[in-house]
Amino acid sequence: IILMRLLGMIDSIQIKDRQNRTGPFIITAILYLWLFINLKNQGDIPMIFNICLLAAIIALFGCFFINIFEKVSVHSAGMGAMFAFALLVRYRYSYGYFLVDMPILGSIAMHLNQWIPAMLIVAGAVMSSRLYLKAHTSKEVLVGFVIGILSLLFAYRFLG
Repeated sequence: IILMRLLGMIDSIQIKDRQNRTGPFIITAILYLWLFINLKNQGDIPMIFNICLLAAIIALFGCFFINIFEKVSVHSAGMGAMFAFALLVRYRYSYGYFLVDMPILGSIAMHLNQWIPAMLIVAGAVMSSRLYLKAHTSKEVLVGFVIGILSLLFAYRFLG
């Protein structure tokens, strides 16, 4: 995005205009697709990583196609996928706890039942900030959130 700005291909790095988002969408989706193709058949890559990578590709293309007609919040799409990921890990896989390593606080064990509300709070904070900054309307934020959830569900259905 910075390179595109320096070359004059987009107006600003914030990409407020719907038409300016086309190039970054296409470039990012192609790079994610390339990564997915190279990693999907590697035996040492966890399947959940491939599911998340495919979900990112689906979300990018979904946001790209909707962006043709109307602006959509990609931040919200990411938060929707993150929330759906938390639900997927909790209810599909049998992980009860996971460790979070923080440089200052050390390792913290967190039960996944605590993680889901935490992810919902983080998603709400990000989406609220998009509304507060007047970067998106509530409809654009909601559409992005739904795209994120559906993208992870489709990716899981396809690979899981």
